[in-house]
Amino acid sequence: MLENVKVASHCRQTADLASAVFRTPAHHSEEKRVDLQSRELLKIFHLEEFADEETIYAESASPTARAVVAAEPRDGWVPPSAAGLTYLLEVDAAREAIDVWRAWRPGRAPTLDDQVAAVTYYAENDAWLPTE
Repeated sequence: MLENVKVASHCRQTADLASAVFRTPAHHSEEKRVDLQSRELLKIFHLEEFADEETIYAESASPTARAVVAAEPRDGWVPPSAAGLTYLLEVDAAREAIDVWRAWRPGRAPTLDDQVAAVTYYAENDAWLPTE
């Protein structure tokens, strides 16, 4: 699964062909960044690991943005583990976006990309992802 997420992010990589062929430091740096982002994305989309009350904080609603799931502090500020990120969505709302995706597409199981699309669309539009 991790390799699939990495492949999907290939079109967003910034290293050029020469750096990949010659395995330059820029290439290695890009590979590490993609690996880290892919692992974070997979961790977040295993939503069963998180409590409904926890909140997803992210750089943006983009599927490739850095994101963290954490309990929202009582004072309403961003928790230290999400420093530099902003509120995106509560975990229970993300679960519901995926559940609605399933309900509106009987007989289909959502892929990781489908789940990301459903959550991202909801976070950006406050509406469920329409069917094709």
